[in-house]
Amino acid sequence: MAQLLKQNMEFQWIPSHCGIPGNERADRLAKEGSKQDQTTELFSYQEVKSVIKGIYSERWKAENTNYSFKRDMMHQLFRKEQCTIFRLRTGHCHL
Repeated sequence: MAQLLKQNMEFQWIPSHCGIPGNERADRLAKEGSKQDQTTELFSYQEVKSVIKGIYSERWKAENTNYSFKRDMMHQLFRKEQCTIFRLRTGHCHL
């Protein structure tokens, strides 16, 4: 995370609205906005970390709302039974 915050970004303008009426208006408004005073806000590492953590937490919750947390069949067995099955599957048994 700290490495990402220390990296520099470069933006390159690629004109793609040329000749499209609705987009010409958007370009004009963007140009007007760019002439206004620009402010730069600096955020602390903790603020950025908190925002990113919140975004991913919400995304995780949204993706996992219908997830079933039941134990699978293997984890319902006793440890001795799990070991026997593991040894059979990996060939570490003396048959």
